[in-house]
Amino acid sequence: MKRDPGVLLEDIERAAEKIASFAEGVGLRAYIGNIGKQRAVERNSEVIGEALNQLHQTDPELGGRITDSRDVAGFRNLLVHGHFSVKPDRVWTSAADELPAFRLTVHELMAELDSLEETAADECDESPFSFPGPLRPPSPFD
Repeated sequence: MKRDPGVLLEDIERAAEKIASFAEGVGLRAYIGNIGKQRAVERNSEVIGEALNQLHQTDPELGGRITDSRDVAGFRNLLVHGHFSVKPDRVWTSAADELPAFRLTVHELMAELDSLEETAADECDESPFSFPGPLRPPSPFD
């Protein structure tokens, strides 16, 4: 079953926020020396990659608007299937240098989807519970 693109973007943002919090105020040396932080960043990178894979299946146009989304999804595959070749300094560089711009793009897409949903809701001028004309049941207050 395909998931809603907005929900996938929220999954991506939540995981990216966690990575940012794990990396905040931590330098490369401290990161490499802390296996817990490494695993936390790697796990949330896997979540981002999987959500991007699903986004590409659900809405390829939207997924394609995220810069390097295929590379990020491929990074997930490396973490899951090639864990023996993961280089902590590369993961750190990705989290420290590339994540802020990535998050900005995700935020912009989330805002755009929210705006589209609001516009669609505004265009629906009748309640789904109202009845037109003579089909309307009598009100007890009439």
